[in-house]
Amino acid sequence: RVLDRLYPPACVLCRGVREPIPGFPGLCRTCLSRLPHRVGTDRWLPCLEHPVARDPLENMRVAVALHYRGPVRNLLLDLKFHDASHAARTLGALCAPILRERAVAADLVASVPLHPERKRERGYDQAALVAAGLAEGLRLPLGAGLLVRTRSTRPQSTLTGHGDRIRNMADSFACPCPDRVRGRQVVLADDVLTSGATLHAAALALARAGARSVTGATAASGRREEGGGLLSDRCRDDILGLPGMFDQPRFLNPHD
Repeated sequence: RVLDRLYPPACVLCRGVREPIPGFPGLCRTCLSRLPHRVGTDRWLPCLEHPVARDPLENMRVAVALHYRGPVRNLLLDLKFHDASHAARTLGALCAPILRERAVAADLVASVPLHPERKRERGYDQAALVAAGLAEGLRLPLGAGLLVRTRSTRPQSTLTGHGDRIRNMADSFACPCPDRVRGRQVVLADDVLTSGATLHAAALALARAGARSVTGATAASGRREEGGGLLSDRCRDDILGLPGMFDQPRFLNPHD
């Protein structure tokens, strides 16, 4: 931090030299003020855009800092595809005030993991870097490695149907060390919220491992507060996967 004051780094958006802003690393004051911030209830979205009947995560909400447009969209695409890993800490930090404002109970921060093959191709896991920035902003421990991918999936961006996205992600995550999450309240971070299928599948793995609650956090979303229509029972079965999941007690809602 002393070096940041002596040699101010460049803003991740305009690339101009900036003065450090407490709580918002990587941004100059001008760019911070011009970002498409979400406001009010629009900062809290249901995890799934199309809800599922008898979903054990029906109360799960996701804190979303920004609208997915303009410079935010460009920055997130650069983060995923053009080695802009320096922006991840900034994006994670932008979520922290939303969770603090609502006093969300949390014990640790986890991230939605990439498949190892995709991580090797990219050179880093962008969601893990976002989670690190969020954990720093919330002053919570970072639960590295809490989740793993159990299989490779098609990129969600290649699928247009909500049911297709849910089926693609079903049973694609596991929690290898359930003792680390059992009875704990987890903030689960990712970079972007679209249909919510990926975040939901990862949260279910935490639920099966015994997490007390899961709250999502993403840097941006193109969605509004209102969700879509109810998905079919077939899609619901694809999501929940394991027998007996419908009998699992509902999560506590940490936002009430």
